[in-house]
Amino acid sequence: MRKLSLFLLILIILIFSACSKESDTIESPNKEVADLNSKVSILIEENNKLKNDLEQLANQQKTESTDETINNTESSTPAPTITTTPTLTPSPSPLPTPNDAPATESDEKEIIVYITKTGTKYHRSECRHLSKSKTPIDLESAKEKYSPCSTCKPPS
Repeated sequence: MRKLSLFLLILIILIFSACSKESDTIESPNKEVADLNSKVSILIEENNKLKNDLEQLANQQKTESTDETINNTESSTPAPTITTTPTLTPSPSPLPTPNDAPATESDEKEIIVYITKTGTKYHRSECRHLSKSKTPIDLESAKEKYSPCSTCKPPS
């Protein structure tokens, strides 16, 4: 009888230990799932914050590019100058028409065209191929290193 009691006691101990191990194995995944859910929540919050930051930077960039465009158009338009010229009497020789007169170097220096940092062509200011990196340059200098854009057809 003593062996039977001992056997039953050992059997009961083994059953309880098996039950407690099952309980531990069930609680462990539940704890891991809870930990992972909290990490997912943190990542979602960080993602939303980064999206907001990105939107703010995009809006700021749009504002800066608009301001830059306005500044470029203001700076590319020369300020009108008022000059007084003496009155001349008409001379008998006819004046050349603008179509007949070839462009001189001083005229070409006054004409402003635009280039990009990586491009090989020069453009008018409103050309669709110009990027945000448009850089003003006088026509004479542009002719030396670049070719005219075939879309906006700047002076050549």
